[in-house]
Amino acid sequence: MEPGSPLPAALAAELGLRDEEWVALGIRGSRLARWTRPSLPSGLRAIVVLLTANDPNPTARTVLEVDAALRAFVPAVVWLPPPPYPAGSPVHGRDRLMRAALTRAGVAWIDRSLRFEPAEWAPDQVHLTLAGYRAYARQVAPELWARLDRALGRVGRLLTPRGLRLPLSSLDAVWLARAVVGEGGTEVDAAAIASTMVRRWALLRDTNPRSPFRTLTDLVVGRFAGPDPYEGAGREVSVRGYSQPVAVQWRTGEVARRRRVRELAWDAIELSKRRAVLGVLTGARALTAPAAVHFAAPAVVTERLPHHEGWRRVPVHGASNVFVSTAASRRVSEPLVVGIAPPSSRVAWAVFLVAGAAVALGATATLAGR
Repeated sequence: MEPGSPLPAALAAELGLRDEEWVALGIRGSRLARWTRPSLPSGLRAIVVLLTANDPNPTARTVLEVDAALRAFVPAVVWLPPPPYPAGSPVHGRDRLMRAALTRAGVAWIDRSLRFEPAEWAPDQVHLTLAGYRAYARQVAPELWARLDRALGRVGRLLTPRGLRLPLSSLDAVWLARAVVGEGGTEVDAAAIASTMVRRWALLRDTNPRSPFRTLTDLVVGRFAGPDPYEGAGREVSVRGYSQPVAVQWRTGEVARRRRVRELAWDAIELSKRRAVLGVLTGARALTAPAAVHFAAPAVVTERLPHHEGWRRVPVHGASNVFVSTAASRRVSEPLVVGIAPPSSRVAWAVFLVAGAAVALGATATLAGR
């Protein structure tokens, strides 16, 4: 779909992607063969293709050629299903030809039936209306999300009380595990600390759509100036709102220790902490503490609790740390974490081992003619 088309915008909204994470690169009127030698920008992580009715006779061979050409740019290519053109359409039946070509080619595509109301078709019976494109996005987004999750190292998603669907990635897991390195206690404590961070993120995103914490990693690392966390003169991390950044207890002095923590590899972190973080981000562990103010020292809480109206001690069974909820954290509903893959599977662990050092998301491209 070409830039400006309503479908890429509708898909981005359903997938919870920001503008800079999703770009439409289609060319009006282009046919499939146009993309056997594509010219694409660098930095893409996945490509989503919509094959439309511009091709009167799409072939499996051309589909395979385009798929191979696109995979020279990215490892993940997903083809979307064509809409079922109505009986009165001048291109009626082409969707069946396209589906047959995709099936014979054996490429990764979303093979599902789509349904539209008559009012969701434009008068030309070839294009959808704005409501139709939104209906298309709603029907394909769940499976497209799952395929992109696997391709981009996503391991779970956070469903916020206000309906946002936020991705939880292997990169989030690495930074969250680093964050609990400096914390004492058991695996239960590590899971509870991870729970507070996930809930804080849900609270902040629901409260402020323009929150600077666009990813869980943003919240865990803390907002910072410059290309790298904790680097550069005058670029110390700033604690904002509910943020408790990784290694914040070392934000003054001990530069070597701070750098060591932020560079820890996934497999260099204590197994119990990794297991706790993995459980929280895949939904295998229930969120055990609210978006709370967390104190490791019970004596500190005992001393401060009477002086802070609205603070309440939160019991977490098996934890040696102490967690305190606030009036704000108790007003929000419960967020939900849903896993992408079974957390006990070898695949889930492989995602962490392979993608744990991944950089932040680049762009996702939607290709093909209108």
